[in-house]
Amino acid sequence: MALQELLENALIHRDYIKNAPVRLMVFDNRIEIISPGSLPNSLVVEELRYGNPVVRNNLMVGYALHTMPYRGLGSGLKRAYEHQPNIELINDAEGELFKVIIPRPEKK
Repeated sequence: MALQELLENALIHRDYIKNAPVRLMVFDNRIEIISPGSLPNSLVVEELRYGNPVVRNNLMVGYALHTMPYRGLGSGLKRAYEHQPNIELINDAEGELFKVIIPRPEKK
């Protein structure tokens, strides 16, 4: 469930001016989602946990309302944290990207 929420966020809230794909990378110990563009406006990572909606792509959000399992503006990351509280969010303003790291359980 957390992975679905995070992928939806990456597709809707990425910076579409950047000519780069959203990347999903699966490793033995983690999953990484890398989105083009850092957080918009003055938004900081700490605010994301609390569902502060800052819309970058109004058209995409409007489209998502009719095509994705929409459950409320600003609520996706809150739900992802409920399912997986150890998610790491990294806003790389210099590299102009946003990274989500989802730790995977250790193999025994």
